[in-house]
Amino acid sequence: MGRFYDTQHWKNLRNSYLAQHPLCKDCFKQGYTKEAKQVDHITPIAEGGSATDWSNLQGLCDTHHSQKTRRENTKAKGIVTVLAFSDEVIVQGGNKKRKPWKQK
Repeated sequence: MGRFYDTQHWKNLRNSYLAQHPLCKDCFKQGYTKEAKQVDHITPIAEGGSATDWSNLQGLCDTHHSQKTRRENTKAKGIVTVLAFSDEVIVQGGNKKRKPWKQK
């Protein structure tokens, strides 16, 4: 079976959504207008979001879609972000853990 995003059903849904929601939602929130090029699932399908319900869709420009996708992928992979030279590691979600070499 092919990918959902390659189906004619998704292509039709995407085109209809963009026709009615032509602006990037995030850009609009920031006070400017930019054309939406991507239809994004607010709650990812992999996390139980509806693939076709319009209430789970939003139009985003390429930049905002890439940023959101990167955040979601980072969260899904459990990637840890180390901030500067502190004694703690800040894990996505705000949890703090000691660096292994700083254990007491």
